[in-house]
Amino acid sequence: MINFIDIENTIKELEILYSNSTNTLHQILYSKLAILEYCGWLEDSFDIIADEYITRNVLSSGNQQYIRKISIENNYGFSYENNLRPMLSKVIGFPILEFVENDLESDHGKFTLMKSYIDFFLRQRRNAAHKATSVTMVYDTPSVVLSYFTKLKPILQLFENSIIVVYP
Repeated sequence: MINFIDIENTIKELEILYSNSTNTLHQILYSKLAILEYCGWLEDSFDIIADEYITRNVLSSGNQQYIRKISIENNYGFSYENNLRPMLSKVIGFPILEFVENDLESDHGKFTLMKSYIDFFLRQRRNAAHKATSVTMVYDTPSVVLSYFTKLKPILQLFENSIIVVYP
């Protein structure tokens, strides 16, 4: 299961550091770190969903290693369309993934919302990871990152649980 507690605590700690700081550069660094930590957690969360599915449903340890290698270990990034969807379709199969996506979408567009949150943070991560820090840079504060986490958390829980329910 996805660990929501550690990332929430990390972002909250970064928010405290951000709020207590009077140094603009430090605040920018805390903001960048919150974004990078959140994005790393997000990518890991989808890896966990795939890995746990493999453990539950692939009997042979050799086949488990093989599917992990071609799907999880060779996947670098968390764009839903370019990384996460191909990885999950290799692991759980496209018909199951399509069912899960459609099920979430029929629940007030939660699938589209999940993808938009992921894409939003993909852009944020690219800026945070590939641009040198200066006092003119603007990043979402840790509290904003935490608010997105709070919005995405129940959708990710539904996504993960849908995969478990469809094919336990």
